[in-house]
Amino acid sequence: MALGETGADMVVTALREAFGLDAVARPGEITVSITADQLLPVVRFARDQLGFSLLSAVTAVDYRDDFELAYHLVKLGLAPTLDLRLRVGRDQPTVPSLTGLFRGANLQEREVYDLMGIAFESHPDLRRVLTWPGFVGHPLRKDYDNIDQEIPWELAGMRPVTGETGP
Repeated sequence: MALGETGADMVVTALREAFGLDAVARPGEITVSITADQLLPVVRFARDQLGFSLLSAVTAVDYRDDFELAYHLVKLGLAPTLDLRLRVGRDQPTVPSLTGLFRGANLQEREVYDLMGIAFESHPDLRRVLTWPGFVGHPLRKDYDNIDQEIPWELAGMRPVTGETGP
């Protein structure tokens, strides 16, 4: 077996034994489907027992019926990425925050909240990060239809382009 395959097999076995999870190993990546209740214990185990010391991404996909969150954990060196996937419903989508385990989750979770409307329990500062405070809705959701929302240019110290040129 190659070095990466041995590492992947070890991670798959450890997750199965600790949590009863079925993982799919592909070259360079291990994908595991979990529930919101499993998120904190699985991430803590991956960090503390398996050496996944970097949360490189938190993102979400809108599948109309529900959302899927993807968490990418990295073990520095020649190890595969651990890709944790969890589904959450559209009605009041909420999952635990990982900010207590990874400080870098702060802005990533705020971005998912801002653009998709998924809340993160126990987040220390869950507020919009890419849109302005009075923005209505979450623009990456498939049900977002407020395209003609007025942009408050003065918040950014700007003025809208009117088509005129020159000073």
